[in-house]
Amino acid sequence: MNTLYAIDLFSGAGGITQALRNSGFDIRLAIELNPVFTKSYRLNHCRVEMGEKDHIIEKNILEVTKDDIEDLAADLLDGRLDLLAGCPPCQGFSRQMMFKKKAIDPRNYLAFEYLRFVKMFRPKYIFLENVPGFGEDVAIWPKLKESLQKETEGCTSYKLRFERIDAADLGVPQRRNRFVLVGKRLDICQNTDLEDTSEVPFPELTYKGNHVTLENYFTKFTLPKPLPLQGAPADHLHKHSHLGKLNLLRLQHTPPGKGRESWPDTVTVSGENVRLKLKCHDNSPGYRDVYGRMDWKSVAPTLTGGCLNISKGRFAHPTEDRPLTAREAALIQTFPPDYKFAGNWTDIAVQIGNAVPVKMGQAFFDEIVKDIQKARG
Repeated sequence: MNTLYAIDLFSGAGGITQALRNSGFDIRLAIELNPVFTKSYRLNHCRVEMGEKDHIIEKNILEVTKDDIEDLAADLLDGRLDLLAGCPPCQGFSRQMMFKKKAIDPRNYLAFEYLRFVKMFRPKYIFLENVPGFGEDVAIWPKLKESLQKETEGCTSYKLRFERIDAADLGVPQRRNRFVLVGKRLDICQNTDLEDTSEVPFPELTYKGNHVTLENYFTKFTLPKPLPLQGAPADHLHKHSHLGKLNLLRLQHTPPGKGRESWPDTVTVSGENVRLKLKCHDNSPGYRDVYGRMDWKSVAPTLTGGCLNISKGRFAHPTEDRPLTAREAALIQTFPPDYKFAGNWTDIAVQIGNAVPVKMGQAFFDEIVKDIQKARG
């Protein structure tokens, strides 16, 4: 098969690029603004010592021009690019942010930069992933959809298939509902009916009703006993945040799959009554998942940028009285076991939590590859 070429916009630490590579794509260009994230990307995908070209542009996508891509992907302009993948910032589309703010988050408009690159390259296929709120947004999504479907000067139209997908239904050991869009350029489709999306490649939800549990998933890996954050394990990601005495006590009273609703009001320690409940929850229930523990017999909850901190969600180890290690979180996001991340502990948590699970992305890209192979005969 001829080489398949892809571009990764808003690439972060490279989760989508890893999925694309797993599916057989050659990544010609990636764009990411955050210098820590681009360092992680280069550690995994631009290893010049292994003959890999440094193909990531560290720049605000608003400022990236055709001149910037001249040496990397100019030969793929005018419809020769196979796949353009992009995951615009999702924070402004999250329900939490939409409830908090009446004004539109400026980052939401970056979705139109994705559109700019679609028009620039006219790729055969497009892929976009975001939080479910993206598809419910009334300011950005309808305009983006119309622009992708409408044939204008310099840009063909696309057949679009978009759905809310749970990553667990694709074999990821994590409950992660996402808006996913796949588009196929109209001129390579068999018919021109935009409403007939049967030609748009989309994966079967083969794990729906039969999810991969954390217990089943982690049997594939042999991980040493992790160390606290100040430790120095051979794998510097396989360590966890420190817990204070009170938080350790809280975890000791949290069964698998449960949270702070399981705590007694007080416990006796050395003859003294110790209150477990947080004062901030006296008058408000707050987020029920915080200080929660995962369950080996189930999938993980949605990992976020706070996934290494038990105060940010249900991110405690299923049986051990500690938070997840960064390596465990990365594995739940289905990164390879040797994937590298740069930055401090907070940076690493954000990169892991913000990523598209590799296995989820690959499920879509594998189907796109099959569609290309079918067309080529």
